[in-house]
Amino acid sequence: MERHLNIEPQDLSFIYEVKKQSTSSIKLTNKTNQPVAFKVMTTKPKSYCVLPNMGVVLPGSSCDVLVTMIAPTALPTDVKCPDKFLIKTVVASSGATTADGIKKLFDKETGSQFQDCKLGVFYTFPSQASSTVIERSFSTSVGSETTHLNNIKMDITKLVQIQPSDLKFDFQRGKELSSFFKMTNMTESHIFFKVKTTDQKKYSVQQNIGILLPQSTCDVIVRMKAQEEIPQDRQSRDKFLIQCTAGSPAVTVKNITSEMFNKEVHFVEEFKLGVVFDFPSQPHSSASESSEIHSSPEPAPLQEGRLNYISQVIRELVGSNRALSVMKGIAASLIGLIFWQLFMKMLPQIWSLSIVIGMLAVKMTQYLVSNSVEDWIVKSLAYLIMHFMATVFGRRVNSSPTPAS
Repeated sequence: MERHLNIEPQDLSFIYEVKKQSTSSIKLTNKTNQPVAFKVMTTKPKSYCVLPNMGVVLPGSSCDVLVTMIAPTALPTDVKCPDKFLIKTVVASSGATTADGIKKLFDKETGSQFQDCKLGVFYTFPSQASSTVIERSFSTSVGSETTHLNNIKMDITKLVQIQPSDLKFDFQRGKELSSFFKMTNMTESHIFFKVKTTDQKKYSVQQNIGILLPQSTCDVIVRMKAQEEIPQDRQSRDKFLIQCTAGSPAVTVKNITSEMFNKEVHFVEEFKLGVVFDFPSQPHSSASESSEIHSSPEPAPLQEGRLNYISQVIRELVGSNRALSVMKGIAASLIGLIFWQLFMKMLPQIWSLSIVIGMLAVKMTQYLVSNSVEDWIVKSLAYLIMHFMATVFGRRVNSSPTPAS
């Protein structure tokens, strides 16, 4: 049976160095007249990153699969590597272009004819590391050297370094708070990351999905919505999960899917961040703190002196709900009193002005009308004035006591 794909090489070679990752590639060539789907599997999914791990190779075309070995933490116990890779292939339909469509092609229920190709893994070492491993493998090294190698302890190499280990918020009721953490890519590969939280309604993450370029740094901002209540014990039980995995440089942010963070298929590194609240400074002793919380504030003592007492009363009135209406009433009364005093003081001037205007009117009439009319007008005005004056002053005279007869 003709093979679906021509696969080269038959074994993957990696340069084995402690704390350094290594890459190798697989070339898949389709020499048939039909599209062929492939799927790459390994016995150690946590030790290798495969991109792409599945896809479709069109007729007459080729596809390069990049395999990255995660940086090892110690020298191997044997030069021969037991890890294996399996490449499954099947003839694909023209519509199988999405990840879900390719997955369905490899279901056993479809009854399709699969072809398998197994690839081995072997290591190549730098000169010093190679001689050390060979000596250790065949037990021909000096005992002290072997004991030293067995006691080596190294930290696990991280794809990404995250600082700080907890998100800190300066808690204030009724205010939106923000914090951030810094992500640093420690590798020479493109790293995809995704940020999750236990309370999506409470927090919003700026750039919760993104790509870290090789040896680059990124700040992720986390905002917490305004909270009206202080949490119990002043502690938060909220958590954040950051997932990271290596990826191909050709992948963009829009193409990042949840399948890339599947632990069963890819190597995924996870970090968990807690949430810590910082509160404003409190009194030093707990007794004073409890007394301030449970006791009502005492009013400030009145100072001596009349002016200080009046000012204290005014401050209390302003602070009450009735202060506004009281102040309005006082202001209206003062304004009315001022206008009444002004009117009473200006009353004589008003009367004098009225008389002067009347006399001017008489003089003007003298030049316009005859003497008889003038006399009639003058008499009429004189009568009205005398009647008015008698009415005004007559009341005062009548109100005064009269002598007995």
